[in-house]
Amino acid sequence: MRAIGYARVSTTKQDLARQRCKITNFCGENGYELEFIIEDFGISGATLDRKGYQRLNSLTDNDCDVIVVSEISRLSRKEQITEALNDIQQILNNGISVILLDDSAKVYKAKENLNISELLLLIIQLWGAAQERNEIKRKNQDGKQALFKSNPYAVVDAKIPYGFRSVPNTISNRPKYLLEQDPEEVEVVKKIFELVLDGKTLYGVMQYLNDRNIMIRKGMPSISILSRIIHNELYIGIRKRTQSYGKVKGKEDVAIQHIEPIISEEEFRRAGERIEINNKYISTARVYFNPFKGIIRCRCGRSMMVKPKKRENGVTILTYRCSCNESRNSSKFCSVNIDETSYELTNSVIKSLFIQRSQEIIDYYKETGQTRVNELNEIIDGIAKKIDIANLRKEELNNRTKQNVQKLLVATNEVFVKALEQDQAKTDADIKKVDSEVASLRRKEREIINQIYSIKKAYSNIDAYERISKISNDELTEMYHLYLEKIEYYPITTMKGFYKVLFKSGMIFYIAITKVRCSPAAYIVDADVNLETGDMTFKYDMATADGTFSFSPTQIKTVNIKDFFLSEWTEYSFAVRLNLDLSYRERYTKQLEDK
Repeated sequence: MRAIGYARVSTTKQDLARQRCKITNFCGENGYELEFIIEDFGISGATLDRKGYQRLNSLTDNDCDVIVVSEISRLSRKEQITEALNDIQQILNNGISVILLDDSAKVYKAKENLNISELLLLIIQLWGAAQERNEIKRKNQDGKQALFKSNPYAVVDAKIPYGFRSVPNTISNRPKYLLEQDPEEVEVVKKIFELVLDGKTLYGVMQYLNDRNIMIRKGMPSISILSRIIHNELYIGIRKRTQSYGKVKGKEDVAIQHIEPIISEEEFRRAGERIEINNKYISTARVYFNPFKGIIRCRCGRSMMVKPKKRENGVTILTYRCSCNESRNSSKFCSVNIDETSYELTNSVIKSLFIQRSQEIIDYYKETGQTRVNELNEIIDGIAKKIDIANLRKEELNNRTKQNVQKLLVATNEVFVKALEQDQAKTDADIKKVDSEVASLRRKEREIINQIYSIKKAYSNIDAYERISKISNDELTEMYHLYLEKIEYYPITTMKGFYKVLFKSGMIFYIAITKVRCSPAAYIVDADVNLETGDMTFKYDMATADGTFSFSPTQIKTVNIKDFFLSEWTEYSFAVRLNLDLSYRERYTKQLEDK
């Protein structure tokens, strides 16, 4: 009889020789003609997505008469055993017998359905293989954790942190290897911290290192790598290792060891603060100050970044521009064809709004701050109820899984077994769906908690608002991020449009703007604004010829922004002109003259 073997090891440090020998000897002793052995090298049995295993399942009686496996754990160590049972039955259906050398006297015969005793035996063996894997992994983790606790410099994983190297332990044989500072890498780490403390963004540090061909472990540094270095407590001498496998969530075994620091705690703290400030207000692509980073947005929903734009005579000006970097032919390209608005004018408009309407904003927060917090707390309560319902649903699905396993233990009918497997597959999918739903609800809950924190902080720091006209630009930027939810610019024509300014309290201001070079102007408009057409609909009282107001009913008027700035309506009470600081125009004119 023709035979094909199957062998697998889960790591590249293991050897397949023992399994090959076991399969070869068995075939030779029992008169089987061994064609070849299918192998999966360095792949866990917890996954069935293995090339060798997939090839095994595709075999037919044209390829061989029997498959010989050294032990059932080579086939699968998954806790969900129904898939492996189904695969074994499928091999039998393909006309091939199966021999597991755990019990070499037992032959699962081709073209026959697994009977109840065979099912029970396989279930017990597969379940045992899964539990054995868990126990091996737990013991492995326990051993590593114990090794780590025994020596602060112990090498317990293959990954060696940057700034260190692995060297043999010449004092004892446990641990075999120790961490040691790598002088060249340590100098790079110190330089990274030095550059950040000098005010460079992570992008700027990355450029600095790339320009000088300074690599991180033979690779060019990226922003994410630099961020991990800046926030790694290992460089102040705190080495941590968390063992979570086999532990209850929230009760992980966290071991802490202290080693010689590379960076002082003060430098580490200041570097973290510097990065946090840069992330708030400085574009990662270029070092341009962005007081509204994360607040000002394109109509497509993306954030707007600060970008340089060359104008006449080569003079560069700054603009807020949609951060979309997709090709125009891409389906992900900005849906409004890239919003862009003046950097200096926008900054002046929002600052003027804060200064002129500060008392109104103060009063609004005093009156509505706690109300808004209460509303958000109600939403959190609603989310908690949804999570409870989802958890009940998951509990029902887990009970169904247990019932399916019990039914499978006694099922003998092939059709019924397949129906159970299909039902379990759907149950597994439903469990994943519930888990995803709960994760989404948790994210939303965290977002609302952050909103509550911001609003509480805003109405508890109103005294800062009362001195708004005297504070520095940095303080003003902090205030923008404390109070503002979102700023959007809606262009109606090339030179006219609206700013929609949304505060975290829920208050909204609409600002009509004209950007003509000779006379830019901005008005807060108390009107119903159509942001697509540019129409402003407002109420007003008709005045008599002598300038007094008549007792006629309040009139309703609609004015388009195209006609608004040169009309009498700018003098009506529904429009309040902002006192813009236009000194930037003088600087621009001076630059042109110098050019």
